[in-house]
This record gives sequence, C-alpha cells and structure tokens, in this order.
Amino acid sequence: MNSLIERRRLLQAALIGGTAVALPPMVLDRIGAQTADDTILLTITLGGGNDWLNTIGPFEDPTYRDARGRLAINPTDAAADDGHYFHPSLSRLATRYRRGEVAVIRGVGEPRIDRSHFSNMQRWMTGLPDGAISSTGWLGRWLNQANAGAYGGIGVGTNGVPLHLRGSATPALDLPRRATSAFGANVTRVSDLALIDEVRRLQQSGTDFGGWVDAVAETTVTSIDSARTLADAFDADPPEGVLRQNLELAARIINLGVGTRVLGVFHNGFDTHSQQVGATASVGRHADLLDELDRGLDSFFLALDPSRAANVVVMVFSEFGRRVRANGSMGTDHGTAGHLLLVGRRVNGGMYGEAVDLTSLDRRGDVAVQLDHRRVYASVIEDWLGSDSGSVLSGSYAALPGLIRDDTTAPAPEPTPPAEEPETDPEPPASGPPSLNDRASEIRGRRRQNRRDYLQKHSPRFST
Repeated sequence: MNSLIERRRLLQAALIGGTAVALPPMVLDRIGAQTADDTILLTITLGGGNDWLNTIGPFEDPTYRDARGRLAINPTDAAADDGHYFHPSLSRLATRYRRGEVAVIRGVGEPRIDRSHFSNMQRWMTGLPDGAISSTGWLGRWLNQANAGAYGGIGVGTNGVPLHLRGSATPALDLPRRATSAFGANVTRVSDLALIDEVRRLQQSGTDFGGWVDAVAETTVTSIDSARTLADAFDADPPEGVLRQNLELAARIINLGVGTRVLGVFHNGFDTHSQQVGATASVGRHADLLDELDRGLDSFFLALDPSRAANVVVMVFSEFGRRVRANGSMGTDHGTAGHLLLVGRRVNGGMYGEAVDLTSLDRRGDVAVQLDHRRVYASVIEDWLGSDSGSVLSGSYAALPGLIRDDTTAPAPEPTPPAEEPETDPEPPASGPPSLNDRASEIRGRRRQNRRDYLQKHSPRFST
C-alpha cells in the first residue's frame, strides 16, 4: 500500500469509523474502577411530550372520561392500583409496581410553562433554575463532581451525547446500538482488520503529515482499543425494536463493570396531536409506544447481571404532559405537568405527590405543576448517587423523602437465565464442513431457543 493511499484511508477511517463510536483519546488511562457499591442511573426520555394521563391515570373518574371521550381508557382493561390504573400496554410495569419497585411521582413539571418542546427539553436537561442557558447538563455536572472515568457517562443509540450527560471536564460518550463501522466493536471483515493494523503502524511510526494528522492517528488507535473494550456489550443477534436494542445494550455495558455510572436512552414519538388511539382507546399509536417501553424495561432488567441489578435505578420522564381534554383529531395537545417514574429493586415504590385534580385546571385546561422536576433530581443526586445536589443544580431544592429504600429491604432479584451453551462447532455433515454463516446461524438459533424456553418457564411477564 503506497503512502498516499495509507494517509487517505487513515483520514477517511478517522472520520467515518472513529467518530461513529465517539470515544475520546484519553480512554485507556481513565477507565473508572467499578466497585460493588457503585450506584447507576439510567434515564429514558420519552421525547415529544407523553400523555401521562392515559399512561397511569384515574380511568374511572367521570371528569376524566368526559374530557377524553373516545380517548378514555377502559379501566376494566388495565391493571389497577391505589386508585390509578396502568395503561393495558404496561402490564409488566404494573407487575413491578405491585412488587414495590416503581415510584410514580405525580404532578412533576417545569414551573416556567411555555409548552415548547425545545425550551422545556432544554430546561429538563440542564436542570438549572430560571431557564438558564447552559452547554452542560445536570448529570454531566454530576460526572464532573464525581470524577467519573472515561466510561462514566454513556448515551446509547442517541446519535450524539445528550445534553443532560454533557459536562465541562468529564466527557460522556455516545455509542451506536450496533457496532458496524470500521472501528466499531463488531469487526468481522478481513479488510477492516488489515486497515486497523495499518493505522496502528502509522500511529507508532508517524504519518509524516505533521502534528494534527499524528494526533488523528493517536485518537483513532485509542478509539479502536476502546471499542474492543466494549466489544462484549454488542450482541451479534440483537432483539427486535430499537428501544429494546438500546436498553439491552445499556444493560450489557453495565455488566462489563468499566465504571459506568449514568446512561441515557431516548424513546421518541410521543407528540400525539392526532390519531393517538386506534379502534379502541387501548390500542393504536400511543399504546404501541407504551408497549415498546414496557417490553424494553423488562428486557433491560432481565439482561442485567444479578450481582449489579440492585444497584441500578431507571428514571423515565418527558418534557411535558398533554392537555386534559382531547382535541378534534383523536389526539391531545401540549400540556404541562405529568408523572416521573423511578424503577428498580431499591426504589421505594408507590404513588408520590397529590392525585391530579381534573376539576381545577389552568385557563388553558392543563393540570397544575405540583413538583419542580429539580426536586426529583435533588433526591436522585443525594439519595442515589450520593452527592451534594446544590452544587450540581446551582440552587437548593428539597429532596423528596423515602424514594430510595435501604438495600437490606430490596425485593428478591430477577430470575437468572441459565448459562448459554458453549459455542462448540456443530458436527459437520457427511457432504462436507458447513460454512461459517451456517455455523453462526445455528449457534444464534440455539441461544434464542434456550432463552425463550427459560423465560416462558420462569417469567410470568414474558409473552411471545
């Protein structure tokens, strides 16, 4: 390979392969040591403004049923608890709630109401008071304070580090849900391996193009090595559905024990101005989105290593809720307050905050914001992540007492799937050895069947 082609391919690979995994040059010497006591937070952002009233709501309330009309959920179709009902698509989450693992915090929102996706999401992400503009997010500033390692904060399938994970001193990473690039974790092509070897040689011997290109080579080699560190988190046979893929990848990253403390995943599509429901209120667009969330959460917790599961809490939030009264397009318009969910074995489950009063709305027909979302952040920072919230949030917010339970009272762990069969080569047929593709397909099929058999036997929440 001549030197000009070598240098061209180096730059192409740095831009195409290296940035695809978005790993910084200091990764190898900054991996944080994961301890058994480290707590971990995963955030799931329901982008677009979720209809929380139809997610977990007072479905028997006559005021609710009058306001929602054809959008009203039939309470006989939903799992009921504490005067509220879970949407029928959230049967697995309802089971976790009855086990005491889900906190439903009602009336949470942004006090500076303007019903804009962009400004509300910005305020939820930065966590700063009075609508202050910032290039850092609340969890990014916590990462700075915690001196987390290079894998301390990770956005999974986010196409860029989300604002709430961005810090000024400790960079977070963003990972694709599938590693298919030249320098991703799933390197299978011989040509890619040859290219990686060539880039490593250039990094060691110099590129003759000066300091900038030498720095690109250094960064690229570190990205390659870092991707290999995360290689075991990527599944060659991922599940169906983008959210499930991202959440299972998040679980496998946690299982690696490389010092990850906060992760972020997005689940978009909740801006349901029209056609929110289908033939009945329990099916349709919103129901499908909630079903993806329900299955994704279950897949996440089942994929977690049992030794780490008690140290993980999931936060589910959206930038605002929807208006109480349905619009004329079988949908709902931008609203104000909604729920915020915390899910995990150490969560002290139940309903928090006052039940929504549907007879006392503002002049636009929206429910009042009871709790500033920064109070929930303060609770998570102090009681779960173990830090001072005032310095992270640039203000004093009263934490909500009792959201996190003592680890000695945590519920029993998830059922543990059996170990997968060793990846031994199948016996070749008499006509000749099987192809590599045939062998890989057989192994993947065996894994899928083992897991399906186990889940059907041991998990009442599993359905095909």
